[in-house]
Amino acid sequence: MTAVWGRRRELHPERSVYNRVCDVEWSQERPGDTQVFGGDVMVRTHAVRELGGYNAQIIAGEDPEFAYRLHKRGHRILRLDAEMTVHDAAITKFRQWWVRTKRSGYAYAQVSALHGREPEKFWVKDRQRALVWGFIVPALVPALAVPTFGLSSLLLGTYPVRFRRIAQRAEKDGLLPKDARYWALHCVGASFPQAVGILSYHWQKLRGQNPELIEYK
Repeated sequence: MTAVWGRRRELHPERSVYNRVCDVEWSQERPGDTQVFGGDVMVRTHAVRELGGYNAQIIAGEDPEFAYRLHKRGHRILRLDAEMTVHDAAITKFRQWWVRTKRSGYAYAQVSALHGREPEKFWVKDRQRALVWGFIVPALVPALAVPTFGLSSLLLGTYPVRFRRIAQRAEKDGLLPKDARYWALHCVGASFPQAVGILSYHWQKLRGQNPELIEYK
């Protein structure tokens, strides 16, 4: 066993819907062998040395990226069925949620640029999903409005359908109905700031700029 990690709990989930969503997010990985981990992890020092530690150029998603490299080398990662840490996200404003979620999109872009061409295509689907729902579909509505006589607006109806599917699946996985709806709303809405984060990464690359930390607090 090379790395173990447990359940992170949000310190004040009752203070905002954003904090509650964070608590749900941290419960998504099931106990057992996994290919990723978050920041709450214990890793054997020899494995850290073997891989040269974390990639200092990555400004977000550095833990899953490091876990991916560990797993690719054949190291075993275990998700414990136990609580490990308490975290205070302290997200009480929409802007904070937007910036934090934009950062996740930036991470999808940066990390998939490093590993997306490998057989596992790490985070490629996540990047594509964010671009489709957060950029392509909204762009198609006005772009096709004239040739379709306004019927392209029907594409917007796919968002409530997606919301319903995510909420139903979350309830089946054990979430309370209210939390399932919060989670579904987050997943549907997250595509927009994530798409902004992805496009920001590529814009910076095009201009030859170095990545800068994206802080939401």
